[in-house]
Amino acid sequence: TLAHIAAKHCGYQPIEINASDDRSASTLKMKLADAVHTQNVFSKKKPTCLIIDEIDGVHHSGSDRSAIWMVLNSLKNVKGRAPLSRPIIAICNDLYAPVLRPLREVAKIIRMKAPTTTHLTARIRDVCVKENVNAEPRAIALVVDRVENDIRAALNAIQLIAKTTDSVTLTDVSNSNGGSK
Repeated sequence: TLAHIAAKHCGYQPIEINASDDRSASTLKMKLADAVHTQNVFSKKKPTCLIIDEIDGVHHSGSDRSAIWMVLNSLKNVKGRAPLSRPIIAICNDLYAPVLRPLREVAKIIRMKAPTTTHLTARIRDVCVKENVNAEPRAIALVVDRVENDIRAALNAIQLIAKTTDSVTLTDVSNSNGGSK
């Protein structure tokens, strides 16, 4: 979500590829080429920003045919072809996965931390107020605990419960799978 917001804020049209959907280099190469050459029909003036999610899940053979090398080669100035001049945002869960070694050498690394329980609980409470959702503080706290501080999961859980009742109570959350991972 943050990658999409950053891309849009900087004037790019985000295009996302989930590298774990198909981990082969050939498929990633095809998706990469499509994304790089795609132009949004509705906003022709916006260049694309490629977002590769779960890049640490791709296969790596160490050869120039691996998925990571496909990404790296798109950034290089190759004879007869200019290097890619737009950003690629690569998202991973394991920064130190061996497959990412060549990419770590050229990437700007930004580490994201999960929000604290206190911060997330307060933020969910603020969203509930703005969305006119009556939610008990203990219900919100239980959802936050169940989702292990995952912002999107907490919002989805509260929203799901709120659609079926007038107010989100501790009992509603306890009796549902609200937020359980």
